[in-house]
Amino acid sequence: MKQLQRKYWDELPDVAYYAFARWRADACEDRGQAAAVAERLGVCVVRTDLFDPSGRIHEPEGSILEGVARSLCCLSANLREKLTTYIFGVEALRHVNDILEAFNAEAVDCCIADTDDHLTRVIARFRDGFANSCDQEWMQETAKSNICDADLLNFEKMGWGYRSDSREVRRRIVRARRSHECTTTRFLIRKGETYLFVEGVTLSGEWRYFRHSRSAVWLNRKIHEPDLPKRLLDALCELLGVRI
Repeated sequence: MKQLQRKYWDELPDVAYYAFARWRADACEDRGQAAAVAERLGVCVVRTDLFDPSGRIHEPEGSILEGVARSLCCLSANLREKLTTYIFGVEALRHVNDILEAFNAEAVDCCIADTDDHLTRVIARFRDGFANSCDQEWMQETAKSNICDADLLNFEKMGWGYRSDSREVRRRIVRARRSHECTTTRFLIRKGETYLFVEGVTLSGEWRYFRHSRSAVWLNRKIHEPDLPKRLLDALCELLGVRI
């Protein structure tokens, strides 16, 4: 189960994780309603120290998250939403529900995890501004393993962030000396990351510069794959601002 915890819990948006951490701390110290919520879910947050009956040991974070996810899926829709909001907060509730649903589909219902489902959740979090550092690292590493320098250099010239009044002058692969924003995806291009740098000039003689990450090229390729799930296709089109 450790692999499942690392896979799904690392997806939690930061704002949801911080809310969970506060609830867990309150539950462990029996503050407010937090402990009552844990008891309602049947989730053990602390246990007695076998070597010191007066002592208490906090359960591991991953075990608590797993217990919460399993218990929430067994509740009525209204109660599930109420307790999910209480534990994880309301800001990223949609994304938390997606993660809990995916975890239970694999861990409880024994469904095989779908890579496209994972990508859909990641894209949705980027689109809504809830992507965390794990999402960014996963996206960067996945794109790096799928996109070579030749793919980067051959990225489409028209569209994908280019203005119709601009004419391309030069393109080359460069290594970022500082952080930049990808023209296509608006993802962060980190310092040290290689990306496609394109120089263009408008009809009025004004120079324009475009930066495209490997993630942009990979998602551009992904969006044109046949039989792509509609939910993923819609998320990609919305993120990239295109119509297929």
